[in-house]
Amino acid sequence: GVTKQDKTLAGRIVEASKGLAVLVNKWDVVLDGFRRDPLPGYEDEDAFRKAYEKSLRKELFHLPDSPVLFVSARTGYSVEDFLAAARDLDARMETALPTSPLNRFLGDLFEKRPPAMVKGKRFKLFYAVQVGVRPVRIKLFCNQGQRLEDPYRRYLEKGITTHFGLAGCPLKFILSGKEERYKE
Repeated sequence: GVTKQDKTLAGRIVEASKGLAVLVNKWDVVLDGFRRDPLPGYEDEDAFRKAYEKSLRKELFHLPDSPVLFVSARTGYSVEDFLAAARDLDARMETALPTSPLNRFLGDLFEKRPPAMVKGKRFKLFYAVQVGVRPVRIKLFCNQGQRLEDPYRRYLEKGITTHFGLAGCPLKFILSGKEERYKE
């Protein structure tokens, strides 16, 4: 299962804005176990894999929908898949998001689930534009930057990650509220 050390390490990787794939090693032991005596409650190895991944994602909920790969360092099981996933993740870190589709999609997210009221006011997004890669950085022009609460930020990150195929890629929002834009 996921240990405290795993969570800490994953958190540090995300904080460092690096792409992340999760490797579950020693999968050869699971395969051997299913060949000898299948685990009760699981139809086959694939059902166990799905349940294991679901549990893992619940524990590591703060990850950017990172790919999960099941490997065996001892036997070489699925190591090529891991290398392919690393190449794909590296390429996704360079993704350019077109401004118009990004704004249209964010509008849909806001319509589907508006942000909560904070001290009688709601976070409003006027416009968004991608300003960088590695990590994908998106500048949000909004009413007040400090009103973007963490749960809503995670909702936006998850939506963008899923919609634009950025699994495993961290996103960073740069908030530009009215007060900052009009200081000069």
